[in-house]
Amino acid sequence: LRSQLTCCKCGSSSSTFEPFRSLSVPIPSNHVDRASLRVVFFPLPFSGSRGEDQERQQLTRFSVTVPKSSTVQRVEKALSTRLPVPMSSVLLAEVYRSRIHRYLDPNLQLSDIRAEDQLFAFEILQTAPDLVAYQERYAPSRQKKERIEDPKKSPTTRVLLIQAMHRRVVDVCRSDGRTWAQRREVFGLPFVMSAASSWTYATLHDMLMLHAKRFLKQSRKDPARRATSAATAAATGEAEERQVPFV
Repeated sequence: LRSQLTCCKCGSSSSTFEPFRSLSVPIPSNHVDRASLRVVFFPLPFSGSRGEDQERQQLTRFSVTVPKSSTVQRVEKALSTRLPVPMSSVLLAEVYRSRIHRYLDPNLQLSDIRAEDQLFAFEILQTAPDLVAYQERYAPSRQKKERIEDPKKSPTTRVLLIQAMHRRVVDVCRSDGRTWAQRREVFGLPFVMSAASSWTYATLHDMLMLHAKRFLKQSRKDPARRATSAATAAATGEAEERQVPFV
């Protein structure tokens, strides 16, 4: 191993050779400055493209590899070639303990994101006309009959961002060990959806249930028996018992 020493005043230099048995040198690799992130795509319940009502898949997982020194904008660029929707209708967010922890700004450095963090790409409608048209097409029919609006008197419709979480009531034992209490805890995966400021609470509830139904278990009751029980309830004047989940 040669080491060279040069004088700053006269400019003369001297070389010294030293023997060695082992030498550690870095090996160039394309994976040193790369980060693999897992992103879960949360689409809209239905897609009305090409005039057809197509039910979307519940959740789709993607894995993108980007440089560690880049920003979230690089992740969006990698996702744009794999997602079935444009990135202009996608909102990236980080989920922590079944809650929306933060929304990812395109200029956020990837050094602030860990590889084990849960990243979600929520598909949302950006404009009020698209949002209202989507609701009128997929909301229950009773909302269409109940809604009577005068376009001249109604204010400008704004697009709102709604965060939805799943909660359940659990029994907990108090400190005395003899009495019990109840509390609500957050569980499962949250989701984000856009809403129109002109909606009523009933319309908002129906749209929330439209998004949340992918998390609900379908009833195993026989369709023929369900129709028979509904007809019997209608004939006897009794209301059919239905369980509406709390979201």
